[in-house]
Amino acid sequence: MLIGAIPERHRQSCDDANIDTLFRIARGRTPSGCVCAAGEMAKWFNTNYHYIVPELSINQAFKLGWQELFEQVSEAQQFRYKVKPVLIGPVTYLFLAKCAGEEFDKLTLLDSLLNVYQQILAKLAEQNIEWVQIDEPILALEIDDSYRSALKTSLDKLSGQGFKILLASYFDSVANCYQDIASYLVEGIHFDCVTGEPGIEKLDVLLRDEQILSLGIINGRKNEEIAYG
Repeated sequence: MLIGAIPERHRQSCDDANIDTLFRIARGRTPSGCVCAAGEMAKWFNTNYHYIVPELSINQAFKLGWQELFEQVSEAQQFRYKVKPVLIGPVTYLFLAKCAGEEFDKLTLLDSLLNVYQQILAKLAEQNIEWVQIDEPILALEIDDSYRSALKTSLDKLSGQGFKILLASYFDSVANCYQDIASYLVEGIHFDCVTGEPGIEKLDVLLRDEQILSLGIINGRKNEEIAYG
């Protein structure tokens, strides 16, 4: 919704995303009575949680769409909360998406997608956001060189926009991407310390002196806090 990647069957004639659009994508029907095939659901990595699979075409156009994120940030700021928005990373987004119709290399859409992400981040900067968390959990997978290169391209392009980026990964070890992570132009990195046994001493040496190291010690599957001595 935020990046305007709404399948045609879920769109309205006016092309404005609203709560009915959410119902069409998630349920296949709306309070107004429209009926269509809902979006496909798939497991979120190795958890029992699910997500709605994005559907992208070879000529996919992205645009800044639904404004709810910015409205929620503004609302939280009115109550004096220090807000850290969290976005699924553009490369993980493309990796998890499926081709609608003919198969194609989804990374051909990266430049267009990054342009919209830059617009999102620019609006957040206007809202005086200090940190934005970008989740790229595919770092914990065995990805090929094209996706590893895309991660570097993406983070280079999204950095330096007036706020700090916290890159987050989770669900398993990122040991296969240590050297890649060390080269990213981000202000902080978050690692999962519950699964994958990453070795904090190894992670710490990856970071430059000015970078922040964030460690996840809450088990998201069992809702248990893991204590480390």
